[in-house]
Amino acid sequence: MPLVGKKLENVNLEDLKALINEREREGKYLEYKKTLPGKSDPDKIEFCYDITALANSDGGDIIYGISDKKDRKDLNTAIPDKIIGLSGINEDHVQNRLINIVQSNITPQFYGLRFHWIPISDDKKILIIRIPRSWQKPHAVRNNHDIRVYVRTQSGKMPVDFEEIKRMVLLSGTHVERLRSFRDERITALSKNKIGFTANPTAVLIHFIPIVSLESTFMWDAEFLFRKADEASLYPIAALNKLTFEYNVDGVISVDKGEAVKPSAFIQIFRNGIIETCNNNMIVASGDGTKELIASAFLDGIYTLCTRAISFYKIINISPPFIFFMTVFNTNGVHIRSNKSSYNKYDVKPIEENKLLLPEVIFSDFNVDVWKALKPNFDILWNAANIPHCLEYES
Repeated sequence: MPLVGKKLENVNLEDLKALINEREREGKYLEYKKTLPGKSDPDKIEFCYDITALANSDGGDIIYGISDKKDRKDLNTAIPDKIIGLSGINEDHVQNRLINIVQSNITPQFYGLRFHWIPISDDKKILIIRIPRSWQKPHAVRNNHDIRVYVRTQSGKMPVDFEEIKRMVLLSGTHVERLRSFRDERITALSKNKIGFTANPTAVLIHFIPIVSLESTFMWDAEFLFRKADEASLYPIAALNKLTFEYNVDGVISVDKGEAVKPSAFIQIFRNGIIETCNNNMIVASGDGTKELIASAFLDGIYTLCTRAISFYKIINISPPFIFFMTVFNTNGVHIRSNKSSYNKYDVKPIEENKLLLPEVIFSDFNVDVWKALKPNFDILWNAANIPHCLEYES
């Protein structure tokens, strides 16, 4: 069987031997390559065709270091023959080279390649590249003035015509609309206290949405989510204490009541893997009643949540990409406060907008630089206070 149902890091030499013994043919999710992509331009373009074909379809694996059986005419049969292996390999150098090829020749840019090396002897290794299904398709390959789009079928990669490209564009747009609609529905539910928690007086609402949750009817068992959320220390955003989860109809929920009667924060993990968390106390009132956003604490709370959410998804084997939404309520009159002297250079003003729906952020893989990925959102929030960018990123 193809390897797509198995965690990439758990694939071993015995799995590769099984592919050969069972004569597992190349197909929609699997391709064998005897050697790594070469350094010539045609080799680079062909590699990008292979990557985009899988990304534009349902994803899959390319295994380097396994040869194909030949027929009587010396043509590849798509049946694996032998484990050859790759020798003289510097893993980091190879990975960086291949990532650079992808980023230089594919549009829109494609992220999320995962690499797994399997040693087969002292000097030889197998490389498996796992390509996730993309939600930004179609991805095209640029070759001078020629731009081509490929998909992967059971027979291998094939170019697509204009009508298929148009269909893929429409489906990609549908994903974006579904994501935004979900956020809008949850904001309405919060504002009307339909879920036992009201985003009031000032709140920060975060959503993490795995793309696979839009494309699959699979639901995780609530008891499983309960255990794994605790394992990942996945608690409400900026919660002051370690909290316990409870079961509810949507999955599992954890509520931080703080010292008040009304809950101050909560996190809901839905059965399809979506995470929703809200905190009413990330923007505080000063002694004179001024609403203040304490910059360092605000950024730290969101960064910590993001790293734990990504860790949680890795633990329960939900593949990237993950879409991050941040909504900040009742921001009219909020002042951004920081100890950094650089703020003195600017005419910092209170925020005028009453609600900020910040753009989606794409976490493309488990090793994403979270701090860098969040910066555009923080820049926009700081712009609302007449600051050119988030000054907390300055050293």
